[in-house]
Amino acid sequence: MRNLRTVRGWFGMKPEANAGMGSDETITADSGTPSPWVVHGALLFVQLALGSLHVEAKLAMGPDYGVSPLALAMMRIAGTAAVFLPFYWFMGSARVRSWRDFGVLSILAVLGVVNNHTLYLMGLNITSPISATLLVAMIPIFTMLIVAVTGRAHPTPRQVLGAAIAFLGIAVLVGFALPKPGDTLVLLNAASFALYIVYSKDILGRLGVLTVITWVFGISTVLFLPIGMPDVLAEGPNWSAGAIWLVIYIVLVPTVFFYGANAWALRYASPGQVTVYMFLQPVIVAVLAWFQLGQEMSVQTLYAAILTMTGVGLVLTAKQQAGKK
Repeated sequence: MRNLRTVRGWFGMKPEANAGMGSDETITADSGTPSPWVVHGALLFVQLALGSLHVEAKLAMGPDYGVSPLALAMMRIAGTAAVFLPFYWFMGSARVRSWRDFGVLSILAVLGVVNNHTLYLMGLNITSPISATLLVAMIPIFTMLIVAVTGRAHPTPRQVLGAAIAFLGIAVLVGFALPKPGDTLVLLNAASFALYIVYSKDILGRLGVLTVITWVFGISTVLFLPIGMPDVLAEGPNWSAGAIWLVIYIVLVPTVFFYGANAWALRYASPGQVTVYMFLQPVIVAVLAWFQLGQEMSVQTLYAAILTMTGVGLVLTAKQQAGKK
């Protein structure tokens, strides 16, 4: 029962479900607030999981394993849906009872899963893991811009400065030229997921994280079947044991476990804590890319990483700074 209540908490379900957990070593007895060490551990895991995705997916799609981007996207989407569905079904999550909500979830499925997974993997396939890392890091910048353009909020001077620095970092990354096709696809992926973040806020508040994740991945599985399943059927029988294990890892660790740990950690971590751990992302990817792919970070990419992550950090912490005034 304790484990079930803990899992419910991972996905932002009703707080009262966590009552009565006793004096667990990682939980304070009076408030149900996790130990700071647990929060820091979750934040570190999130960065390690996401960082590994950029390298392991690149490795899986490389010549040694030969998993195509569409096949890998299909396995990530369908595998995640298959893992989350039992949790959704047996844990009393909110049910989708209106066609309007179904329509919203379908749009979110396209923005946050189909576009997100497909554009990212197709882009990563023809760019470097470290470039993909920095481009994906632009999601908070695009989110801020969408919020500003739609009139939902006015950006602060700190956010504007952060966005300018981040875009300067990307300009350095691409050599002050038009982005190459791979970089463009990853940027489009970031913009699509930013739209998902902005427009999912209302339905996440009403239905909860687990319900929304399960439905968007379920709908995405159906939508993506005609696109990704032919590649899975054509390639799957020829995948080596190493390719299969890589696919399983990518489905579980940087997808399923990442979503769960990230949703849980964001409930307790401050924007400042999230930002500090976010700076580990390029380091993790650079180390893994050097160790597994033999790729080294250039001085140009290093400068781009410093500028981009500094800009994103300013945007992420802007609200926190405003609240202290």
